[in-house]
Amino acid sequence: MAASVAVLSAGSPVSTPASADPVNYAVGPQGFDACTRPALSSMQAWRSNSSYRAYAMYIGGVNQRCSQGGTNSYIASLHGQGWNIVPIYVGQQAPCVSQPGLATFPTDPTGAWNAGVNDANDAFNQFAYAWQLGAPPGVIYNDLEPFSDRGFPTGSCSVAAINYLGAWNTVLQNRGLKAGVYGGAASTIKLMYWYVAQHTSFRPPDNIWIASWGPCGPGPNYCTYLPNASVFDGSFVRPYVPDQYWFYDQRLYQYNGTHTESYGGVSISIDSDCLDGQTLGPFAPRVNQACANPYR
Repeated sequence: MAASVAVLSAGSPVSTPASADPVNYAVGPQGFDACTRPALSSMQAWRSNSSYRAYAMYIGGVNQRCSQGGTNSYIASLHGQGWNIVPIYVGQQAPCVSQPGLATFPTDPTGAWNAGVNDANDAFNQFAYAWQLGAPPGVIYNDLEPFSDRGFPTGSCSVAAINYLGAWNTVLQNRGLKAGVYGGAASTIKLMYWYVAQHTSFRPPDNIWIASWGPCGPGPNYCTYLPNASVFDGSFVRPYVPDQYWFYDQRLYQYNGTHTESYGGVSISIDSDCLDGQTLGPFAPRVNQACANPYR
């Protein structure tokens, strides 16, 4: 696939809804991701005793460091228990990624684009064949960890990142899947919003997964499950991506980092996520309207 540089060339923004009528907040399902795969008995205990209804599972990528060890029967059992699955792929990272020791894609736009193509094709193969998560439509979320570019959003590292993500989105969408992107609110998410708002040629993902741990105070152990979390949080989401972008059941929101919660006598170390976007499972394709305060 030919390379595509996304800086300020003609394109189309994400469409906005005709109206945005506020509704009363309704407590609904949330999800979590865990680095170590929980036993099925633990998942059943949580399904019966917690408000969580989706489990984010790592399916591959050169930078995947979590021990998942999933099997087709494990996934089928989760679906049978009533869980939705959120597939995560941890591919190559930005050259200016904040976390050390990670494999990165090239700084030049063409190399970054080609890396995105390769990662998207690998993720598709993991999704369809290794994990057998089903035929399209489905969704895979690319985990692009926080990065710091002094020239943000048009510095060389930012341009590389937007090309990598553009290739990821293009390949998955062309192959019949929905493209999702997870990332820090102030880096990955803000970068994509900027390129969409500027009407560039960047091809946006179908779903975004915003990481912003502000609601829990100064540290990830400050709180656990927040029943009033919203993907349109006014303090920790809206400053980075306005409400009219990725509006219609297109957002997940990681509002708390690694901490431990216990339900049904079972403790698991998790990140907490608020869901108003696409997942896989018994409640697919659009899992619910939870976490969408003040919109539905």
